Amino acid sequence: MSANEKGSEEPERRFMIRYPSNSDVTLLRDSDKMRTGVDAKLENVSVTGIGILTPISLEINEHLKLRLRNEIQRFDKVVRGTVRHCTVVGEKEYLVGIELIVRLTPLEVSFLKMGQSGALPGDEPTLI
Repeated sequence: MSANEKGSEEPERRFMIRYPSNSDVTLLRDSDKMRTGVDAKLENVSVTGIGILTPISLEINEHLKLRLRNEIQRFDKVVRGTVRHCTVVGEKEYLVGIELIVRLTPLEVSFLKMGQSGALPGDEPTLI
């Protein structure tokens, strides 16, 4: 539900369609001196950003290097991004919104959204 649907006067900030996904992500924090990656799941993807589920909390404006993978499509790409929000969604599980520094191409978005194990009813694209 968008802010406008809730009756808020704030204009809708999302302008790109995001698609549900289930691809794999490994993230490297710039603040991590050991450079150990953290495994995460790609929740949604758009041309300008991604949403991931992580077992750790991330700081707003933290810079990350992310490795996006879809084994079925043989897709593997490293991107950089900035954390825009981090929300607790479960016990030791966080939904993190990341704005990408360099946009994904529509073909790359397609490869990542194909990482879904199966489309569920109601899994339609939403605005991001």
